Amino acid sequence: MISKYSLALLALGLVPATLPGQDSKDRVPQQKKAALEAWGKLSAGEALQQETTHLILMTSKDQERKLKALGTQLEKFYDQASKLLFTGKDEPWAGKLTVYLLGSGEQYDAFLRRVANRRPEEIEAGSFSADDDRLYVVACPPRGKDDPALEIQAGMQIASLLLQRKAGKSTPLPFWLLSGFGRATWYRAAPGMAVTRERRAALTVVQKNRRNASDVWTGGLENAELTLMHAAVADFLAYGPGKDKFLALLEGFKPEENVERKTTEQALTAAGLKTETINPVFRRWLATVR
Repeated sequence: MISKYSLALLALGLVPATLPGQDSKDRVPQQKKAALEAWGKLSAGEALQQETTHLILMTSKDQERKLKALGTQLEKFYDQASKLLFTGKDEPWAGKLTVYLLGSGEQYDAFLRRVANRRPEEIEAGSFSADDDRLYVVACPPRGKDDPALEIQAGMQIASLLLQRKAGKSTPLPFWLLSGFGRATWYRAAPGMAVTRERRAALTVVQKNRRNASDVWTGGLENAELTLMHAAVADFLAYGPGKDKFLALLEGFKPEENVERKTTEQALTAAGLKTETINPVFRRWLATVR
């Protein structure tokens, strides 16, 4: 029997990871139903829903011709991140992840208010929730100069969500790592001229402004440098020379008694990584990537 709590979540367009007495293999139909109910709160036109291997895609009917390609693209992001973070039968969640692909910033803001039950904190183009009863990715077209296309934004959020689930849904991860990992996964899952330009721009920042990897977590960067450096350092740690210790780094962020939020320095130490070693290797490595 479904509890009043579960019914309330269903009414919000959200579903807990597993309902009492429900096998996880039965999760997807509930997720699809909840996604349609959530869409109905957005005044975003007729909904189009499609399943892929790991995802439930939600968008408007006028995107029907693009939806198959979008699903293929987003599965590449999922595969790129998940093969790094999860092994064997280890799964990040029960069922599938719902991805809302919205047509405008106004629809995105409406989603946050009516479905996520929060106010937009700034001009956002994508976000995720890692909680079992609020598990989703949502994205809209670019709203700022650093925002990528809709499908790339959604893919980045999928990667960031997978990272958060691997660390633990309640483990506080620094913003630079979450956002940087999402962007770094884009570099690997969908390389192209835009990625090449970003990598070159990051190298220019490092060489001309004499930046180090550690500037990302010590606060030594200008605003214009943040996006590029977050991605470059996350790429280095997750997919580059730091790959072998990346999972240990994530483990290092887990809270301990009397320490609710670990610093990056504490997590690095727990993983056996030293700033004085990372900085020169990072600079040499960045000069070689394309």
